[in-house]
Amino acid sequence: MKAIKIITAAALIIMMTAFSSFAKDNKTNQKSSLKKVLAKEISYPEFAIETEKEGAVFVQFTINEEGKIIIENMNYEDVTLGDYVKEQLSKVVIDNTDTAIGSTHAMKFDFKLMQ
Repeated sequence: MKAIKIITAAALIIMMTAFSSFAKDNKTNQKSSLKKVLAKEISYPEFAIETEKEGAVFVQFTINEEGKIIIENMNYEDVTLGDYVKEQLSKVVIDNTDTAIGSTHAMKFDFKLMQ
């Protein structure tokens, strides 16, 4: 009887560890997938290249049930780059299989000209 309890406890520990590992991997994959989606949508804008504008835009956002990005906070060095990122994010619809709905994300978009 004692052996059965020990085996059962060991099995539970193994299952919990495996689930925890899966959850971490899944979260990492979701972040990576979200980054890829947003990288396709937000490129260096032509107006910034022509005027040699550089800067960074920091965005904190959630994704609602429809897959739309809801910006919670933004910080940027250049207003036109901030407005550009805001406009581009408003057009994006995230597939709910790509990331967890309702979770908060933070992302930095760097706009630097190559020398």
